[in-house]
Amino acid sequence: MLEKISEKLLLHHKRSFQTQPGRNSSVPYRSRNELEIKAEELLEWIRPSLLAEPCLTPVVEIAERLNKEFGVRIESRDLGYSPRGRKILGACQFKPRAIFLDTTLDPSSTRYRFTFAHEIGHLILHRKLRLNPAELDIAVNEIRDEPIHFYFGRRRARSPREWLEWQANVFASALLMPKATLKTAVLEKQQAMGTRRLGTIHVDNQPTNVVDYFEITNHLMAIYQVSRMALHIRLKHLRILEDRRRFNPQHITTLLREE
Repeated sequence: MLEKISEKLLLHHKRSFQTQPGRNSSVPYRSRNELEIKAEELLEWIRPSLLAEPCLTPVVEIAERLNKEFGVRIESRDLGYSPRGRKILGACQFKPRAIFLDTTLDPSSTRYRFTFAHEIGHLILHRKLRLNPAELDIAVNEIRDEPIHFYFGRRRARSPREWLEWQANVFASALLMPKATLKTAVLEKQQAMGTRRLGTIHVDNQPTNVVDYFEITNHLMAIYQVSRMALHIRLKHLRILEDRRRFNPQHITTLLREE
């Protein structure tokens, strides 16, 4: 399965080599849709029911299957700090195949789950590429991730390393919050709440809409065990969430009248 996913990505890469940071980059272009498909393929391989109804993605089960069938070593260890003095939270090693999670991460935490899914993304998406270590600020055979590498929703990726991490983050998000089941979970919760506008979460500065937003997102966070930030970004990317909250609820004309 791991070989199949990687081979498909390489064929796509050969057919249409395109990169966001520049054609000479070692990071190939991959669309959000392609990354979604790869995450769904992995979930279907683990257990088809994971794409049939809203449920928790079993990261431990994924680890066990990767270890058993592909010899991927999964290990928690003190990963130390980067040369910039930042804590290393996760690492992916290509030869031999291994995923490392820092011992500071609580296995029951949302950060642990997202870090784990992110490193799986690196293993599947990037292990067979001829990555340029100097360009990407990585080791020849290993990618080591600091906290900054897990943020992908606030601004557009610009450098090759940022695009590399963007791909792993989109994959992780799709793995932990599958598109098909996330939409179903939103619909089911809205129907239980008696919401009239189904399928879209609309939030603005009106108190009732804010209360509904938190009730729905708290429900989704309990199902998928992800952080509110990761869920918020995912919902916006899937165009399920319309967030029209303003930093200042006063109308623009009122603001202009103020001295």
